[in-house]
Amino acid sequence: MTQRYQSFYQILCLSLSITTDSGKFLDRFDADFHYFRREACESSACLQALFQLSGENAVLRLGSSEHDITGHPCPDLYAYRLLLRGLFEHLPDFLILQGGVVHDGRSTLLITGPPGSGKSTLVYHLLQLGFAYLSDEFCPIELATGLVHPFPRSLWLAPDALPSGGMNRLRRGHGWKRPVAPEGITRRIVGNPLPLTHVVYLDPGHQTNCCELEIGLKSAGPSPFLAELREIGLPPATRMGADDREWKIRYPMGRGMGEKVLQLSRKYEHQLWIIYRKDSVTPDFSVTPVLKSIPVDELCFALLRDLKQWRLFANDRPLVGNSPGQFFANLIERMAGIPAYRLQVGERNAMIRLLHSMLSDGEHEEKYDR
Repeated sequence: MTQRYQSFYQILCLSLSITTDSGKFLDRFDADFHYFRREACESSACLQALFQLSGENAVLRLGSSEHDITGHPCPDLYAYRLLLRGLFEHLPDFLILQGGVVHDGRSTLLITGPPGSGKSTLVYHLLQLGFAYLSDEFCPIELATGLVHPFPRSLWLAPDALPSGGMNRLRRGHGWKRPVAPEGITRRIVGNPLPLTHVVYLDPGHQTNCCELEIGLKSAGPSPFLAELREIGLPPATRMGADDREWKIRYPMGRGMGEKVLQLSRKYEHQLWIIYRKDSVTPDFSVTPVLKSIPVDELCFALLRDLKQWRLFANDRPLVGNSPGQFFANLIERMAGIPAYRLQVGERNAMIRLLHSMLSDGEHEEKYDR
């Protein structure tokens, strides 16, 4: 008889029930969200997630939607990613920005930037210095109030980000990073929504002007999706291995290509296992960091580029807008008046000193515009 597992979670305003016959899948989700775990659903309107791996078909059901995962080489991981994306789609009252959020008792700081720029590591070290924890990687802003809500999922850290002796805090992960439980790092976990007071964008330097995508097709053979990518002006995709279902494509950024690729990925979603942006940054943490104030439109352009949400521009979300242009205008309006900075990354202790000085200094603009 197949064993079944069930867990309950309260994630922001969303009650979630997960039922599955895959302990590996539930362990993967719980490694990220165990802080949100509850004994039972806290709302009668509980979102039901069912992942069935055994039997002829692998299926994830989330609410009224159903995803057939039969044949995927890593069904547990893919189901987890679908569930994570589905959670955000069931939180229409929130805008989810990419970044970690900490609080020093007076100021609430969002640390954002591209993948690999050191956001989680910087958040971790600020927590070690007494900052309180709101979130890592996801910053949920309530659209009606503009307040940042706590989202204390586990921090995903590279093993070399921890000091000597910190490896015992790491749980088993599914990549080169490992999840670290927030309560294992700090006792100061914020419980109430707070207004955002500062935003710092981490600039890793030496950024490429190209976008690199990894594409997983559900079936082998000629792909209409790859053919249409060529038609909109992208270079030919290259095969990643012997399996002609895995491809990689690299193209120059700009000229609206990102929006065209997004539209095609939605059109052919039923033919794709995954399309994943794999841009790489190589920050140099040995140089002297530089902190400089930036205008709100420059910040919002970076935030828009790094958004995590899949169907952000839905027609039923007037507070966000149903196009990138409308969203960009709304985001500028929301961020207006919040001091924003670009931090060119460098030596870690020097970055921390700059952030401490920034948060305690009332004359931000003149001191750091250098």
